[in-house]
Amino acid sequence: MRKILAVAAALIGMATVASAQSYPERVVKIVVPYAAGGGTDILARLLAEQLGKKWDQSVVVENRPGGSTSIAATYVAGSEPDGYTVLLGTNTLVTNEALGRKFDYDLKTDLVPIGLVTEASTILVASSESKFQNLQEVIDALKGAADPMYFGHSGIAGTPHLTGELLAMVTGMNLQQVAYKGEAPALTDALAGHVDFAFSSPTGALEQVRAGNLRAFGVAGSSRLTGAPDIPTIGETVPGFEMGGFFAFFAPGGTSEDIVNSFNATLGEILTDPAIVAKIENFGMQVTPKSPADTRAKMDGYLGKVSDVVKAANIKVD
Repeated sequence: MRKILAVAAALIGMATVASAQSYPERVVKIVVPYAAGGGTDILARLLAEQLGKKWDQSVVVENRPGGSTSIAATYVAGSEPDGYTVLLGTNTLVTNEALGRKFDYDLKTDLVPIGLVTEASTILVASSESKFQNLQEVIDALKGAADPMYFGHSGIAGTPHLTGELLAMVTGMNLQQVAYKGEAPALTDALAGHVDFAFSSPTGALEQVRAGNLRAFGVAGSSRLTGAPDIPTIGETVPGFEMGGFFAFFAPGGTSEDIVNSFNATLGEILTDPAIVAKIENFGMQVTPKSPADTRAKMDGYLGKVSDVVKAANIKVD
């Protein structure tokens, strides 16, 4: 009986390896948790085209927006664990965990990281008429100040909001948030001086920075932006500071390690192509391919950081 079980196990293992070696044999579907036309969708379609070329196989994009990305995540988590339905998810998946939101999937067991694609930073800006010339002046003025100043952002618990709260927390600045319905109105009020600062995506802010209408005080990510190398990181003034969103591929829980690693290897080839890197960086993102294990570690680190911010700032969502 033991010999029969051993032979059966060996055959299953051989079948799994063979499946990974021939993967993919049919259409692969990338599920996007946002509507068509947005940044995540554009990134997904660029990667779908490149994956299709590498695999000589069709790769399609399907948009399933809503539920703070949970609709798409639940769909992929419940799909067959064969590598043919994957999710291009964002850090919102982890933020949902920090906020205590409950959905019909478990992020730790029902979705397997395939690999990180990019990191997306935010920028602290103010009107070019601001009295502050750099971040250190802002910190010196607001640290322990009796009266607050205000930063605008695109919505409660989004990356710009969390970044501003973290900066206030670690510096002791009396900096309070103002939530807007999107990035554009927050930047409009910053331009007009109706709000003291704004945290924004590079895509939204850089055009106005380059035009001289906004002043950039720092990038929240771990490195300067390739497309704006003159803007320092916040970490250059506040040692150790780093906060940014990310985009990563996920497969349903139970997908074989061989298929996950095969997908990751192909993704790595694409994300080291200078032409593709340049296209992605034009979106204001930093290309940062990582292994499945390193992607999980990135998620765990982000969860700890965001959980601390949510608790300290008493952030709640409906």
